[in-house]
Amino acid sequence: MSSDKQIGVYRTIKPLGGGSMGVVYLVEDIEGGGEYALKLMPASLSPSEREVRRFRREFMTLSRLRHPHIVEVYESGLYQNSLYFVMEFVEGPTLRQHFLPGFPPDDESKHTAWLETFDTDQRIIEILHIAMQICDALSWTHSYGIIHRDLKPENMMLKSERQIKLLDFGIAKRYGKEEETSQAKSIMGTLTYISPEQAQCVDVDGRSDLYSLGVILYELLTGRPPFFSPEPIGRIYMHLNLLPAPLRDWNPRVVPALEKIVLKLLEKEPIKRFQRAEDLREALEEVLTSSGVTQAPLNESWTVPPLRVSDSAFVGRLEEREALLDSLSLLRNQNQGGFLLLSGSSGIGKTRLAREVMSSARIQQIESH
Repeated sequence: MSSDKQIGVYRTIKPLGGGSMGVVYLVEDIEGGGEYALKLMPASLSPSEREVRRFRREFMTLSRLRHPHIVEVYESGLYQNSLYFVMEFVEGPTLRQHFLPGFPPDDESKHTAWLETFDTDQRIIEILHIAMQICDALSWTHSYGIIHRDLKPENMMLKSERQIKLLDFGIAKRYGKEEETSQAKSIMGTLTYISPEQAQCVDVDGRSDLYSLGVILYELLTGRPPFFSPEPIGRIYMHLNLLPAPLRDWNPRVVPALEKIVLKLLEKEPIKRFQRAEDLREALEEVLTSSGVTQAPLNESWTVPPLRVSDSAFVGRLEEREALLDSLSLLRNQNQGGFLLLSGSSGIGKTRLAREVMSSARIQQIESH
């Protein structure tokens, strides 16, 4: 796709990345201004009905989960028979790029030197603060009965103000909802980070995501995942049968209390793990306040911000927003579908108004697209 392609009101600037289910572009809103990320399902994929449902499900899932630590989506559409949706553009590194720069996983002789260069008490503090933000995001998603199922460092990005953003809900599912027949006996997720339940293709709940977060924390703190094999079946076997080595074997800077938390997350049986993300967050916060690790100076940028419904204030057009919300509420209360037409001259803020109305509607549990 050329850099000046127009998709709806969006002009593509450059590709940001992609995977099996689509390509993500940096785009500019030519009406309202601002840069966004646009995920487009390529027409060349000839997607099956299941893949189309998965793509739509990702948008629907994200549209329900408005939270400071979850990437926000705004709208969806169709471009030349290809589905797309628009989300916030997170300009920053992934968790792997930030915390594991240049790590040589295949060269054992360089591991000690890498830890000596990159591992400091301050780095551990940063990891703890990030983990607490991830707990906030998971607590929110789990409260909706939604399980991410693909947590990994590549699906988490850091904004410039050190706020984590959780991405890629492509294989998320609602707890207790049956899988599609074609997925029921398929391992869903990235093998290095899957829980034992995922490896066994059984139904999962929020404790599966907490196991995956345990794998991530183990890797960030030691420079290596707890289980790794070049063969996929080897990684599955390890998740099901082997115990991880103590973190302090690899990194003596990890305090015992933190090691205990991570190893608890990696228990094979879900009942032996932390049962809620809130419980994990409380344990991590206790490590920060009661252990020797807090002796390192804490950068003010790592103060965890209070959770807000919206990251930016919406100034003006409040009467129009309330009128549109009242109309949506009326349609919902009457159990009716319908549409609202928002018209006006170019550049007066229609796109921003529509986004604010949809965001407020989601908070009130009103479906709108």
